[in-house]
Amino acid sequence: MINFNGYDLSNDIRVTDVKRPVLPPSVLTTSSIVGRSGAFLFYKQFGDYTIPVSFMLIKNSLSELRQSVRDLAAKLDTNEPAKLIFEDEPDKYINAIVSDDSTLSETAAIGSGTINFYCPDPYWYAITDDVFDYWSTGTKTFTRKGTAESNPLIEILGTSSNGSLTLSNGTSTMTFTGQLNNGETLVLDSDLLTAYILKTDGTKVAVLDKLDNLDFLVLSPDSNTITISSSNFTLVKLTVNCRSRWK
Repeated sequence: MINFNGYDLSNDIRVTDVKRPVLPPSVLTTSSIVGRSGAFLFYKQFGDYTIPVSFMLIKNSLSELRQSVRDLAAKLDTNEPAKLIFEDEPDKYINAIVSDDSTLSETAAIGSGTINFYCPDPYWYAITDDVFDYWSTGTKTFTRKGTAESNPLIEILGTSSNGSLTLSNGTSTMTFTGQLNNGETLVLDSDLLTAYILKTDGTKVAVLDKLDNLDFLVLSPDSNTITISSSNFTLVKLTVNCRSRWK
């Protein structure tokens, strides 16, 4: 089974081969010096990649085959990456979009081809995320799934006239100082590196200027500890959406 953009494609195609990398490709930033063997490695990050899926279409007639191709094309056509899920890992998805030419070789009422799923984000994410709620300050310990560091979305309900709330995981520490009214939500997004207050009417107000730094928290695979402290800030609820992910 392959599910893409909410569509189960098992009724449309018969998958014959899938090529998934063991690891995403490594993009290395290096520098070499004349007269010195080798190079200096400054930075490593994971790059994007493509998952090719080879398939067959078997129908009773050419007209049925052509209709099946049209139906398949409608399901594969997206303007932005969508969730791609494979049967052997139904608890994970990767964001993908169809790229390159997807040509079909036709013989009688049998067609074969390859769908190339381009994955700009090389990580796999949990279908059901690890989410933790806290209603008081102090040190909180939790365990999340995955094998890669993740960039959490933290949502904070509380009230403050000009108080402060500090979050620390031992590596990063960030403090918000400002006003938060009853019913409003302070959102810290470590993936987009942004912070805003979600008003009761649904509007968003940027509050990056209310943070003492932009050192957003990053979560480790398995065990994590976050310390919550406040001054003249009444915490109602703090939610950590882990965005658990795998390499």
